[in-house]
Amino acid sequence: SGIGRSMSLELARCGLNLIIVGRDPAKLQDIAGTVSKTHGVLTKTVQFDFSLVSTPQGEEAMGRLRQAVDGLEVGVLVNNAGVATPHATYLHEADAEAWVRMIRVNLLAVTEVTAAVLPGMVERGRGAVVNIGSGAAEALPSYPLYSVYAATKRVRHRFM
Repeated sequence: SGIGRSMSLELARCGLNLIIVGRDPAKLQDIAGTVSKTHGVLTKTVQFDFSLVSTPQGEEAMGRLRQAVDGLEVGVLVNNAGVATPHATYLHEADAEAWVRMIRVNLLAVTEVTAAVLPGMVERGRGAVVNIGSGAAEALPSYPLYSVYAATKRVRHRFM
């Protein structure tokens, strides 16, 4: 939904085949069908709840993702998933597991998924990784009551 859906439609409009990853099978099928029907590109879907990264269930999902990209020339990776919950709250007032889930989605998943496709890009000498961050950490450098979110979604501009 949102940015991910828009990115999928735009990349498909440019003629790229897609592997769409997300936690909701119905949403995955909806966007895959829309993309295929509208732009005539090939799509694959992988169900993956990124809040499970670095857990046994997350390893199973990473295995499915690696299998989906195996043998493909992934040209563009868009790391878009992100969560901002728990919402504005003091660190000690939220369940610690909620913070851990946020870190898994916003930071660890980016690392794991990138590690799965980057070696192929390096081997081919081409490819792009686009990490969607949040300008909120730029606009409000201290971002009160959202320090974990700001730390995990900070926008970094790097050009190689």
